[in-house]
Amino acid sequence: MAAVVIANPWNARYAHHQIERRRAGAMGDDSKARRLQDERAELERRVRAGEWLKIGLAAKLLEIGRTTVHRMLDNEKIGYRWTPNRTQRECDPADIVRLLDERRERQVGKSATPPSE
Repeated sequence: MAAVVIANPWNARYAHHQIERRRAGAMGDDSKARRLQDERAELERRVRAGEWLKIGLAAKLLEIGRTTVHRMLDNEKIGYRWTPNRTQRECDPADIVRLLDERRERQVGKSATPPSE
């Protein structure tokens, strides 16, 4: 008798985004991978121009979950303002750019470290 494993998406957090990216690259579905890159490039252009992003868009740009963005707003790692009807928060573009640059520095630093002799 085979055991059946049921994946619980609530525990998986946002791992499905990573799986989609890997699957798109591995299966040669360049159009989906390119579309994701184009969306992020457009979001980055908008935020660098000073546009305040809603939480979902900031999460997509930073490649993290919306819950993580909420936590960062609550912990004041990202500044925010309320929308005019006070129902949603918008992320400060300066903080989003800072986080993007920090992440890129870490990624470059990891790949640029010389091998130990």
